[in-house]
Amino acid sequence: MANLATGAALYALVLLLTCAGIDGKEECTDISITSCDACLQSVSCLWCASTTTCMDYPKAHVIPRSNECALANANWGVCGVSFQVLIIIMAVLAGVLLILLILCCCCCCRRCCRKKVSVDLQTANKKNEEKLKMKDTKRNERSAMREETRKKYGLGNDNPYEKFN
Repeated sequence: MANLATGAALYALVLLLTCAGIDGKEECTDISITSCDACLQSVSCLWCASTTTCMDYPKAHVIPRSNECALANANWGVCGVSFQVLIIIMAVLAGVLLILLILCCCCCCRRCCRKKVSVDLQTANKKNEEKLKMKDTKRNERSAMREETRKKYGLGNDNPYEKFN
């Protein structure tokens, strides 16, 4: 999947550069080009190190075929980096970007969930406080009724043995 994304990115880059007219006016298959630096002056050229030839970049397919030039020997854009290494680097970068994107999405989702949980906790705490207030008022009412009953029957004294005297 990463190779497909990398290949698509490379192909889009080649098409963009060739459509923009950045590629050179010279022909890539010119016999006078004998060095990698001279070949890669044009974006539409590909240097094959094994055959020391400069050729047109194969626009029909993204990656040069093995019968044209092996990936380990093909250079495009930079002479020091083979096409194979370039593909690996692009795949790694695409993977890292994908992982970063997933991590960012996870962080955002976690933040949203935390806000929702904190709002739920706040409403639950408010309900608990209301229940405690109701419980306290009922307890006070029951205590008041008990005190009235004790006073009515003479049981409201502090000394429990006084009624037996």
